[in-house]
Amino acid sequence: MPQTKKRKKRCELTLKDDFMFGQVMNDEEICRRFLSALLKKNIVSLEFKETQSSMKPDYDTRGIRLDVYAIDDKGVAYNIEMQASDNGDDFFRIRMYSSTIDVFLHALEPGKKNYKDIREVYIIYISDYDPFAGEYALYERVEGYHASGEFFPCNEKVHVIRLNAAYKKANVVSEIKEFLDIIHDTDAPREYTTTLGQKTMERINDIRFGSESEVLYMTFAQKLAEERQEGIQEGIQEGIQIGIQEGAKRNQMEMLSKLLEDGFPAETLRKSMNLLSDEEFNEIVSTKFNT
Repeated sequence: MPQTKKRKKRCELTLKDDFMFGQVMNDEEICRRFLSALLKKNIVSLEFKETQSSMKPDYDTRGIRLDVYAIDDKGVAYNIEMQASDNGDDFFRIRMYSSTIDVFLHALEPGKKNYKDIREVYIIYISDYDPFAGEYALYERVEGYHASGEFFPCNEKVHVIRLNAAYKKANVVSEIKEFLDIIHDTDAPREYTTTLGQKTMERINDIRFGSESEVLYMTFAQKLAEERQEGIQEGIQEGIQIGIQEGAKRNQMEMLSKLLEDGFPAETLRKSMNLLSDEEFNEIVSTKFNT
């Protein structure tokens, strides 16, 4: 029987943990300083949307969760994600985030009818591993097209930035460097010289030891446990359905073999064997006629 993963104590949480990251980055000053330093622009204010809100295109499809989603004073949107371990699906996650954000959150604002009016979006994906093995702290996706060796840049209003907390080449400003250092090892003894680094550590300690975070963390943990249980139940039901389908397919395979042995022509049987692909059907027919 698989063992349940033990929940961390609040005082053990690091900036890599979902709850801690969400609480820290939903602090308006910290998030604003982070984005301003990263993008080298002045952000006056941020409006946050629900953290870890789930968006599902349909009842039977998998939704996505956003760690942090905010809109600045100029209407630009920011999705900031934290990924502690490499599951090999980063690039597909980013594609899903981008398309789902457009569809669900702001495909076109009310009253705006032109595609060019779609909201500008920054997807900032932070990981504690290097996605490209280039050892850099920052990688930025460049939008454009290639033709006969030439590159033609374009602006589709979707900007993707990868931040690597396990960097060796710090191609970022000192504020972002300190922030990434906190992600990589929250408790490493170091002196923070930037306001962002100092404010981030202050907020982490408030969440670890402050009484106001206790109920929030318990609620978060309970919700996470419930969602995991729902996922287990969905997996069980999906397994049952797959088992039923596989059983029905095997029955059709056996039936087809028997009918062919009894002399029924293959062309009259194809339509009724609706669970079999053409390849599966032809393989059984070929086997029977070649024996």
